[in-house]
Amino acid sequence: MSTVKQNFKIEIYRLFIQIFWDRLAVLPLGYTISFIFKYILKYKIKNLEEIRAEYKKLSNTADPILICPNHLTMIDSNIIIWALAPMLWYQFNFKKLSWNVPAVENFKNTLTRRFVTYLGKCIPVDRNGSKEHHDMVLQKTIYLMNKGEVFTYFPEGGRSRTARIDMENIRYGVGKLVAEIPKTRVICIYMRGEGQKTYTEIPQKGEKFTIKLKMIYPKTEYTGLRAHRDISTQIIQTLKNMEDDYFKEFPDVG
Repeated sequence: MSTVKQNFKIEIYRLFIQIFWDRLAVLPLGYTISFIFKYILKYKIKNLEEIRAEYKKLSNTADPILICPNHLTMIDSNIIIWALAPMLWYQFNFKKLSWNVPAVENFKNTLTRRFVTYLGKCIPVDRNGSKEHHDMVLQKTIYLMNKGEVFTYFPEGGRSRTARIDMENIRYGVGKLVAEIPKTRVICIYMRGEGQKTYTEIPQKGEKFTIKLKMIYPKTEYTGLRAHRDISTQIIQTLKNMEDDYFKEFPDVG
């Protein structure tokens, strides 16, 4: 057996161990985070029940699912998980609780962040890591998505420095992932708080969020890098259109 295959086998074994602990942590960790969001930070999601009903409907499929949101704060993925379904529902629909791929530099500095990240269905990525490291993250993602696990990838790569979808600096990671997994359904999510003027670490206390979902099925006639570019552009363009609709609906925000 080659070294690459042996390493992948070891990583999958580690994933199974992590999944075991993540399942046990859904309710205690999930309710703790929900309590902080709702009662300490006093966050509110507009039309929460409608959003949750829509996610249950969209995720009710055997096809692979990739969630692609816009990105303004360091805790966007946590807020989205909280918004899409109750923790008790996630307990019985564990695969619909999305995995995330956070940058190592955002959580490695404290033991608490590392602990929460491990129990929160995360596969860390080192942005400055080797090609082998990035390939391993991609292969683990593909493996889990083919097993029915949902993933969240931010197509912008990082938090938008303009506080708007940046069509000039598209990254092609999500396009490569979708191209590798046939029949992937992409749930584009546009989320913005009423007080979100620019990118921040966390939203301000008392923030009220508008969240919109749209399912797309990216297709391309290209192969290789051109396919990755084409699919990524389709996803980013969908988010840009959703953002334009948001500011038409709320012209005084932002």
